Amino acid sequence: MSMEYVYGRLRGRRARLLKPEIYETLIREDLSSYENVLKDTRYGRYLTDLKTTKSGLELYISAVNRAFADEVRKVESFLEEGKDKESLDAYLSRWDLYNFITVIRGKFYNVEPHVVERSIFPAGVLDEVRLRELLQEEDAVSAAERAKIAFKGLPFTITREAILSLRNGDLAKFEYHIYSSFYSNVLGRDIHDIVKEFYNYTIDSKNISMAYISLSGGERPSYWLDGGFISPKIKRQVLAMEDVEELEELVRRYVPIEGAFSLEKIDSAFERKFYEDVKRGFSVEPVSFFAVMEYLWRVEMEAINLRTLIYAKSFGIGPERIKEVIHV
Repeated sequence: MSMEYVYGRLRGRRARLLKPEIYETLIREDLSSYENVLKDTRYGRYLTDLKTTKSGLELYISAVNRAFADEVRKVESFLEEGKDKESLDAYLSRWDLYNFITVIRGKFYNVEPHVVERSIFPAGVLDEVRLRELLQEEDAVSAAERAKIAFKGLPFTITREAILSLRNGDLAKFEYHIYSSFYSNVLGRDIHDIVKEFYNYTIDSKNISMAYISLSGGERPSYWLDGGFISPKIKRQVLAMEDVEELEELVRRYVPIEGAFSLEKIDSAFERKFYEDVKRGFSVEPVSFFAVMEYLWRVEMEAINLRTLIYAKSFGIGPERIKEVIHV
């Protein structure tokens, strides 16, 4: 299929995304009203199908997850084998990384499986069934070993060294092994430059995040992933830092961060910086792979916004506070 065809299909599907007035209603209404608000949107059928077995928070999160996964598969179906599809697969593989790390962290810290399940985005090799299998394992080590043995096609390698780190209680080292494998694999694929750019921004974000975690725990940063746009000079500065304030001062020079400096703000700041590049590229070359990236970004942001709204409402957070944390 030509990119003109793909562009046309995506343009049509953009009309199905939630309008600002829907968000305004969701921000204003109670969670109990969400089914009625969303019944005439693309989420309506998922709510209808799922409410025979789920209710409340679980119903809405499951509906958002299913809709997200189905939309991703629909976009995949528009692309023929080749560089475009390879690039899309590479971009989407980040959700397998995210889901796997989320499950392992949950098992490591003994978080209830149903709580972890609400945080995942099943849109890759690790679908809902496989993720539930991992969540049923006794502990983090068992979950990692099961994924290593049973699941083929993961975008990272779970080495014996990584599992040994986890067995020894060193979650940070385990994650470093997984991240290193993932980024090495994905950047070695024959994919569009814009996807490589995304992952280089992501590597920068991850390196800063790891430094933040170490410094917050009173330790100097000790892990650094290869790749990214951060220069060797800045890398040396970060690895020599002794407190979070130093890191904050440095990061704010390069990426805009609104409000307090936090782990969540680091990730979102680097992603926003990247998607500014995507929007510029899309405005110059709309009938190109930029169209795929731009649409997927909208789909992802919609899912993230809805999940944020649902959780905020379940915790009794008011409309004004919600407006501060969602991006519409």
